[in-house]
Amino acid sequence: MKFKTNSYHNNLLMDVERIAFFQEALDILNSRKKKINIAYDLGSGSGILASLASKISKKVIAIEKDHLICKMARTNLKSLDNVEFIWEDVLKYKFNQKADLIICEALDTGLIDEEEVLILNHAINSLNDDGIIIPDSVINIIEPVNMDHPLIHYEDVEYSISNIDTNESNKKQYNLKINKSKYKHKILGNYKLLNSINFYKLNDPKVNEKIKFKINTNGCFNGLKIRTFTVFNNQLIISQTPMLNPPLFIPIDEIEVKKGDEIKVNIKYQMGGGLETIDVSYNGDYNE
Repeated sequence: MKFKTNSYHNNLLMDVERIAFFQEALDILNSRKKKINIAYDLGSGSGILASLASKISKKVIAIEKDHLICKMARTNLKSLDNVEFIWEDVLKYKFNQKADLIICEALDTGLIDEEEVLILNHAINSLNDDGIIIPDSVINIIEPVNMDHPLIHYEDVEYSISNIDTNESNKKQYNLKINKSKYKHKILGNYKLLNSINFYKLNDPKVNEKIKFKINTNGCFNGLKIRTFTVFNNQLIISQTPMLNPPLFIPIDEIEVKKGDEIKVNIKYQMGGGLETIDVSYNGDYNE
């Protein structure tokens, strides 16, 4: 199936590892003989996940707020009679049918800049008691670092993806070239759990976490590194891919640290509120 979409969603389509996560999750459901009458694809984009869900669902309702993207997705999947596209902001949509499956890929590192939590908080009451959410949770970890870039930024690893048409299989494969980030950083201590978000629950989008790091090397502590792991059914875990969850670096007032120091940090942000909601500070005497 060929997908017509914009350049951003085309890059998402080219990220085969990201798509494979959702395909494997759907395969798990199918192997269980899970009956899916109604499936929602929330924030459908190009429609790729709706197309995958259509293979195991009686009906897929795909909701997309961008009018042009929704129109192109509807065209992309016009041959699938069991997929309905709705042009609507999911956060304003009134769900009138209970779902056996909800798919939502509004994911990003820490769930800070995208609306995954807000969307699923809004949609959770439309899920049947034995319904399934893909993905069902994320795990966020945080590390103390020395970084050479003074602003909030994502790891700028550059990915170039090219199509290769193989004679053997007559299928498209993808050749991924990774260029290292131009910004450097050094890990100063072991990672700590920042939080774990279960999408089957209503989640407070306000995050306020106190973290204590044990420093294991001398250096200048001036940043935090957040990494996110996306989970389904405790069977599938995916971290960074070309278009999903790049590590996020957050600056903090720099201090010199020594091996054995304990550093207490307070981090606050609003899930779905954007990077501008991030606030970090030291919590008391850093070597307390």
